[in-house]
Amino acid sequence: MISALRPASIPDLPLARPVGSADVSEVAETGFASVLQGIFNDAGVALRHAETTAAAGLRGDAPIQQVVESLMSAERSLQVATTMRDKAVSAYQEFARMAI
Repeated sequence: MISALRPASIPDLPLARPVGSADVSEVAETGFASVLQGIFNDAGVALRHAETTAAAGLRGDAPIQQVVESLMSAERSLQVATTMRDKAVSAYQEFARMAI
């Protein structure tokens, strides 16, 4: 028989706090360019990891599940990087069309 549903345990989440001057300086130090660079670097790392895992799978050193998981992770990372690139190009084109 199906057991009764129990409420899911919800972890304690930190309370939202107003943005202060320390938060603004953290964002300013990070910058948009470094965020984009981090996304692209992460995608490159995921792709390299997928390649090495796939090669290990072909040699029989890695289980097929691990190969598939690393390839899917690389695919997601590449999709995010491609979407971010497309959005950045689109924003640049909008700025270029603005009349001065």
